[in-house]
Amino acid sequence: EHGTLLYVSYSKGFRSGAFNSQGYFFPQDVSQVDPETLNAYEVGFKAELLDNSLQLNGAAFSYDYNNQQVLDVDAATLSQFLVNIDSSKIQGAELELTSRPIEPLTLRAGLGWIDTEVREGLLTSIGQDLKGNELPAAPKVNFNLSLDYELPLGNVGDLLLHMDTNWSDDHYHNINNSVSQESYWLTNARISFEPIDASYTVALWVKNVEDKVYKTYSIDLQALGWDYNHLGAPRTAGIEATLRF
Repeated sequence: EHGTLLYVSYSKGFRSGAFNSQGYFFPQDVSQVDPETLNAYEVGFKAELLDNSLQLNGAAFSYDYNNQQVLDVDAATLSQFLVNIDSSKIQGAELELTSRPIEPLTLRAGLGWIDTEVREGLLTSIGQDLKGNELPAAPKVNFNLSLDYELPLGNVGDLLLHMDTNWSDDHYHNINNSVSQESYWLTNARISFEPIDASYTVALWVKNVEDKVYKTYSIDLQALGWDYNHLGAPRTAGIEATLRF
């Protein structure tokens, strides 16, 4: 059987109030924040097409936050405050595609768009008005693609080939939008062998094939003359073996 499913959903989320666990340096850093609430709206579809060889899913969503809890780092003193942002909004859309154009090959692709905005909020450390700022870790566009190919080796077993790649748009790493990451691609590959009885698997893999340098997290410390950055893993490769009893 195949067809199309349409859906509409609404949910309300809640995060309890909290104390700042990152008050490392000064007593005034140990602050308290109010509970955070979220109203989430979503419409979408799931469709199976071409005799189930193609599946297409899509969704559009809107999230309204009240008292969103964020970390505020004072670049001059290294103080870290947990604060509430009065009002913020996320809206976006996404498409997901899974296809088997031929029996040994499976293709998966995804495309997402997201727009974020602080509607009302103030940073405690420097009194900065955040209205109009983007939320952290929210690239406007993201894309992913993966390919899996199963190559039969007769009575010996199967050779499995896998490749995936994803692209992330520019995005900020903090709520005051002072440190960011430029857009980048990441690509991974894997080849594995599995005998006909599936008693073991041997695989070779490479992650971050192009050896991209990218930041996963940053803290603005320009008042001290530098930024604190977490870098993503460089190119890595390995051999993996799995035994099944």
